[in-house]
Amino acid sequence: VTKEAVELSGSSEPCKVGAHCITLKKLYAAEQKLYKEMKEEEITKSEYARKSCLLEKQESDYNDWTKVQKTRSSVESLEADIVRLEDSISRICSSILELIDEELYPQLVALTSGLMQMWKTMYESHQVQSYIFQRLDHLHDNPSTELSTDSRRQATAQLETEVTYWYNSFCKLIKYQREYVRTLSRWIQLTGHLADDHQRGGYASVVRSLCEAWQLALDTLPDK
Repeated sequence: VTKEAVELSGSSEPCKVGAHCITLKKLYAAEQKLYKEMKEEEITKSEYARKSCLLEKQESDYNDWTKVQKTRSSVESLEADIVRLEDSISRICSSILELIDEELYPQLVALTSGLMQMWKTMYESHQVQSYIFQRLDHLHDNPSTELSTDSRRQATAQLETEVTYWYNSFCKLIKYQREYVRTLSRWIQLTGHLADDHQRGGYASVVRSLCEAWQLALDTLPDK
């Protein structure tokens, strides 16, 4: 993530603790609503096509005027429903893209920046630890620092336990981060279908690029 990307996100964006989780819940709720509206639109259009064919047949056959009027009224009602659903779908798509622009994008910039700082700090800590271990290798040369057999065994066992715990926690961190980024990458690819011509100036494409680079970086890490 570049410095320019961080500056673009703005200092007033919702990046407080817990905000990312709330944004993901908002996006999930919007997607659920979008799915429901699109499913209803599909059913309504199918019913509209069926009723339109029926109306055309009734009018050509000079059927009972009352039945024709009833069918025509049903067709007009379905037309109104389709317009309403299309408008609702458009508004939901816009709200999802707005969430990406105003919340998800700056949150991901802050998250990846924080992770880079975490890796830097971890690297520096490991450098210090490596130096300490190298110094400890020379302790056995000094008789005054020689530990008893029991003390050495206890210290070694404790160190082994702590290192094993750290290693397992670290593996889980990488595993969950990979799963999150892969899921996010797959999802963000689908958002390209949400934008119309006047909505293509948002950050959705930037988020896609960020996720692709993030996933590539994690996938190149060794498993162990």
